[in-house]
Amino acid sequence: MRTIKMLGSGALLLLSLSMPIRVRADVDPEATLKAMSAHFDAGVQEAKDKNKDPDIEALRKQVADKAKESVKGVDPQKIEPTKGLAWALLFNIADEPRKMIVAAERFLTSNPAPQLKFNAQMTLLDGYLLTEDADAFVKTMQDIKPASPGMAVQIAITAANDIGLVADKKGAKAGLALLKHVEDQVPFDQFLTPRGVQTADRTAFEIANARADLLENDGRHAEAIASLEEGAKHLSPHSAYAPDFASKTALMKMTGAPAPALKHDRRYGEFPGLEAYKGKVVILDFMAHWCAGCKLALPDLKKLYADLHAKGLEVVSVTGYYGGYGKEKGLTPEAEFAKMAGFIAENGMTWPMIFGDASNAEHYIVNGIPHFVVIDPSGRVNSVTIGYSPALLAKMRQTVESLLGKQASAK
Repeated sequence: MRTIKMLGSGALLLLSLSMPIRVRADVDPEATLKAMSAHFDAGVQEAKDKNKDPDIEALRKQVADKAKESVKGVDPQKIEPTKGLAWALLFNIADEPRKMIVAAERFLTSNPAPQLKFNAQMTLLDGYLLTEDADAFVKTMQDIKPASPGMAVQIAITAANDIGLVADKKGAKAGLALLKHVEDQVPFDQFLTPRGVQTADRTAFEIANARADLLENDGRHAEAIASLEEGAKHLSPHSAYAPDFASKTALMKMTGAPAPALKHDRRYGEFPGLEAYKGKVVILDFMAHWCAGCKLALPDLKKLYADLHAKGLEVVSVTGYYGGYGKEKGLTPEAEFAKMAGFIAENGMTWPMIFGDASNAEHYIVNGIPHFVVIDPSGRVNSVTIGYSPALLAKMRQTVESLLGKQASAK
């Protein structure tokens, strides 16, 4: 599920537990949003005064509960059109995307000012993404006429981040066409200040990155690499995004190449080296004990290994030393390694875990974890998955099953 979006300065959604709000559906939605913002500010100040960090999850739940209370009984078809955007934002916080869409569409009938119209259209894009309505998402993207370079950038980055919906529902061709459309609307030559140039470079990278992923997923590996190399040529001199282009390009070039050897000085379980796994499918799980996403992925990885190990799947977790474990700091590598025995037992990891230096991550272009690398039976990198979600792990499972099926058919 998408995280509830922050509004305004980001302060709008977190409420003080000590300052309850009574919100009713007959209250002006704009006044309600302002009240929520004011209570957030008070809550933040209260936390600062007490030298404490707020419980973000608890506060978000309170926000959602208050929003649900405020929209209870509200029919978005009957609201005052000029209040539609405020109601749409409340419906969004209340996790009612279909009503949010109706409210935002109703607001657009009120002939709003350009900035408010743009805000409503961007809200609609959120709603269409949540309801997986790719056709409406594309149409709205095409209908938006950015009134400023900043608006054009916001549209382009939104498209780049969410283009997966279009590709999944309408195909890579539609996704590529939409990226081209939003890219053409960005006046890159108008970003002249240092900050503006950085904005332009970031936008160029986000679009090129999304385009490369679409091409790669469509089986057009060479085109994906070429698109990144071409995109990098248009960066400003000494751009801060040049390393991002280089890293992404190197990562894509790794697909199909022989998997680099792994170095380690300690391990749990038996690890004879990647060469010994020729003829099998291997998943390398670059992870760390402090990484929340890595830990969230472990149940899916555990099931995948249990289901497919007998058919030829091997898993190797690759980690390093971070000088601590949990709240304990200043641990030696030996002490940290010893702590990991409990981590492995707690998470039911029955595959090997190896400990090495930064060279493993460097060779596999690991810039964030979890980072999964699938190696085919010939010992070549088949695919890379970065981050965790059930959908990403499900897709990786399909890749593994396909490789195992081909290997079984070849015997």
